[in-house]
Amino acid sequence: MRYAAQCEGGMVWSECSRSCEASCGAIHEGIPCSEECVPGCACPDGQVLGYEGTCIAVQNCPCFFDGEKYLPSDSHMLVTLMAMT
Repeated sequence: MRYAAQCEGGMVWSECSRSCEASCGAIHEGIPCSEECVPGCACPDGQVLGYEGTCIAVQNCPCFFDGEKYLPSDSHMLVTLMAMT
């Protein structure tokens, strides 16, 4: 654990991390990631790097629709209906 202090944003040190980071952006863009094992900082299992630079649960990543970003609590339908009234 001598490297743990160097990890930020909720990341943890691992001797065998992915060679590319799992992030909300990579999920949105569909960026492929190889399973190469490299030492480094990574988000804990079940989490990815959010747009703010901290680890978050993957289900908390925003969605994009028609170029607009929607947080998990947002609703496109609600926004559309409100605009129509």
